[in-house]
Formats: sequence, structure tokens, C-alpha cells
Amino acid sequence: MTPWPQTGLSQETRGDVKKIVAAWNEAVKFAAENPKEADAIMAKFTGQKPEEFTKEKTGVRSMVQRRIKIILERPKNPAFFIP
Repeated sequence: MTPWPQTGLSQETRGDVKKIVAAWNEAVKFAAENPKEADAIMAKFTGQKPEEFTKEKTGVRSMVQRRIKIILERPKNPAFFIP
């Protein structure tokens, strides 16, 4: 039995997915350990100054955390709307 769900991915594609996930995890670890350097790198690709990127990133993180809290605290009602 394969650990992969029925996705239609070939063995070759699955290997690529594993590489992408590993690279993502490495990038997340780098950003956590080197936030100023990571923000400077990401700011370059968004056309912002590093301090602008850092401020914006903080706001996005707060918004995501608020939404996660809403989801976790919502009533067991499938019609519940998340703004």
C-alpha cells in the first residue's frame, strides 16, 4: 500500500513534490532563524524596502492569526460565515 493518496501523480512527480516541500521547509526555517536577512530577500522580490516588507508581513501574520482563531472558536455550524 502506498502512503500517497489517489492523486494521479506519477512516481516522478511525487519526488518533485517532496523536493518542493523540503525546499519550502528550509526557507521557512531560514526565515525564522534570520528574519532581517529573509525580509531583505523577500522585499527585493516585492519591490519594497526591507522595513516596509517587515511591517506589512507583521500585519498579514496578525490577520491570519485572527482568522485561525475565528475558525477554531466557531460554533459547529456549517453555515457559519468567516469574514
